[in-house]
Amino acid sequence: VVNVESITRLLVNGNRLNHMPITISSFENLTYLDISKNCLDAVPTNISKLRNLRQLNVSGNMISEIPEFLVRMPCLEEICARDNRISVISEELEEMCMLSKFDAGNNKLISLPTCVSKWKNLRTLTVDQNQLVAVMTRIHLLDQLSHMDLSSNSLSSLPAEIGGLVNLHVLILNQNKFHEIPEEVGNLTNLEVLELHECTNLRSLPNSISNIVRFSCPLKIN
Repeated sequence: VVNVESITRLLVNGNRLNHMPITISSFENLTYLDISKNCLDAVPTNISKLRNLRQLNVSGNMISEIPEFLVRMPCLEEICARDNRISVISEELEEMCMLSKFDAGNNKLISLPTCVSKWKNLRTLTVDQNQLVAVMTRIHLLDQLSHMDLSSNSLSSLPAEIGGLVNLHVLILNQNKFHEIPEEVGNLTNLEVLELHECTNLRSLPNSISNIVRFSCPLKIN
């Protein structure tokens, strides 16, 4: 008989699961759960009792929403939800104070809800290959953010508030519709990598970019 209390990692990725058994809630000491590349159309509600879970991977399914019950998982630090059909992130998730990494790349997001700006410990935000048309003006509240990937969206501008991301080291903006980049980008004095490949509407860079002296690779615009 398996002692579920001794199991801290569970990987059932790459199957054809369309639900998780109710007994998953008995894995009270689980810290890592990988249910990626299955046939799930929603994040299973019965994982909400996994109070010690730190890392959750639900990528490669058919999920349409990041649900509000995740807020009841106080230890959750990383969510990977790439390659789904997500168009909604619940506004009720503003109290996910431990979250440090959020990846919702290759989904159907048009915007990021304001609750994201409350994730005070967020260090990595990846929302590439969505349908974003704007970046929330409260983005500057994510003052611990060090890596942000907004590439392959439909962004035509960035808010001036992006200059408040004082700890940002990597900013990836490839394949968007920018006509200009705000002067406030020059305030990102810790920035080491700025990618602007294939932003075909972009004709110039702000003069303030010379304030950024820590680039670790050449800047390319093509």
